[in-house]
Amino acid sequence: MRYLKIVVTGALLLAVSAVFVPASSVFAKENDEVATRPLNAEISPARLTLQGKPGETINTEIKIRNRNAGATKFKIEIMKVRSDGKTLSLETPAANDDFIKWVSFGSKKTFTVKYDEWKTIPVTLEVPEDAAFTYDYAIVISNAELPPSAPGSTQSIDGKIALFTLLDVDAPGAVRAAAIQRFEASSPWVTYLPVGFETEMKNIGNLHVAPVGNLFIKDMFGRQVATMTVNKEAGYILTDHSKTVTNEWTNGFPYNRIKADGTTELVWDWSQLSSIRIGKYTADVVLIYNDGQRDIPITSQTSFWVIPWPILLVLLVIIVIVVAGIVSFFRSIGRLIRRMGGGSKKIVEEKEVVVQEVHVENDDEEVAALAEEVVGTPVSKPKKKTTKQLKVPGHANKKKKSSSIPKSTDDSK
Repeated sequence: MRYLKIVVTGALLLAVSAVFVPASSVFAKENDEVATRPLNAEISPARLTLQGKPGETINTEIKIRNRNAGATKFKIEIMKVRSDGKTLSLETPAANDDFIKWVSFGSKKTFTVKYDEWKTIPVTLEVPEDAAFTYDYAIVISNAELPPSAPGSTQSIDGKIALFTLLDVDAPGAVRAAAIQRFEASSPWVTYLPVGFETEMKNIGNLHVAPVGNLFIKDMFGRQVATMTVNKEAGYILTDHSKTVTNEWTNGFPYNRIKADGTTELVWDWSQLSSIRIGKYTADVVLIYNDGQRDIPITSQTSFWVIPWPILLVLLVIIVIVVAGIVSFFRSIGRLIRRMGGGSKKIVEEKEVVVQEVHVENDDEEVAALAEEVVGTPVSKPKKKTTKQLKVPGHANKKKKSSSIPKSTDDSK
């Protein structure tokens, strides 16, 4: 019975070892043995910008990290960079491209990198005495062997990582200079933000140049309302080439937001009510580049309008309604005042006594004196004897008859 237990235990141990040993072998192979897989790697830095003088040796390095689950064999090579003014392309060096031969990567152009390992590759440039100005390279990393083709296919897909390398040789006559060719808003006027800006920079020297700076936006009162960085990545411009960088001003109320499907929607963020944009705005771009001795500024300016006409239309309707209500209110007050003033005038007219003309006879001294007291001025005596009723305040019920003296007649006639 004891022997039976020993045999069973031994069999179980063999079974367990049969299961786990192959698994550990696979794990070792996955991490140590070289396998050909699609390219999956990182490279640092993202760009090399080198400067030197004729006859100098420039030493630098790059680092490669393998992201494949297993050791991978890579190769490194140099290619030539071409540009049509808008896009860059890589070309296989021609036989007369001697500047390609200046670059070396140590003793080997192939190397193996384990999983998640960073490998440092030395880079050396031997600049000849007759070198001048600029040279554009691309250090290309790829699999040393093509990965196996996909099942059911005779083709395999492989990738490459290109590290752009710009070399400036400070030879006699070297000039580093740039200019702003064009700076403009996306539209002369918009209803709501955003507003886009395009800044076209041109290399007018014979060395690589990378202008960087800021874009400032001011309102119609001269207040600065926004600041943005221009050429944030400090991208270089090749000689005799231009580069256009874009910026977008979105900080406004309301503003149009681009959705994932490409359409736009108007966003009313009431917490940004103070950021309502209206009127004329001025944008200034200020860029700086170093010419090798000092920083050189270059500037340009443009203007645009923000006219939120739907909001203005609503405000106009509200203003018209308010003004109409105020006018109607004051007209009602005016009519009420005129109505009250007309009644008072009627009462005064009933009590007022108007003396138009008073004529008295020469011999009626009492009436003349009373008239003079009422009128306030001496009463002239009429040439002809007439009799008229005198209207005096407080004497409306007193009537005095004036005697009429007949003219004497000449009996003798």
